[in-house]
Amino acid sequence: FGGAAWVRGCRDQGVWAERAMVVTVEYLVPMFDWGGTWALAGFADVGAFTWREEDVNYVNPGTGFRFFLRDVAFPAVGIDVTYNTVDDVVRASALIGFAP
Repeated sequence: FGGAAWVRGCRDQGVWAERAMVVTVEYLVPMFDWGGTWALAGFADVGAFTWREEDVNYVNPGTGFRFFLRDVAFPAVGIDVTYNTVDDVVRASALIGFAP
C-alpha cells in the first residue's frame, strides 16, 4: 500500500504493507428521493497485511450516507464514520465513486 491514506478507517499514512488483502461488505438502504437517491450504508472492511514481518488483521465496521446523483459521471458521493479496531478510534471519511 505504501501508507495509503484512502484506506477507510485507518489513520493517514498508517497502512504500510508488503502484502495486503482487503474485502468490503456493504449494504445500502434507500431512504428518500430528493435531488437524487439518499441511502443509509452499513459496512465492514476486513483486511490483513504484512509489513516488516509483522502481520496485522483488522475488521473496521462503520455506517454512513450515500447520495446517488442522476446522469453525471461520478454518481455516488458519501460520508462514512468507521470504527478502527487496530487503533481503537472512530474516524470520518468522504468518498466519491461510481454506482452500478
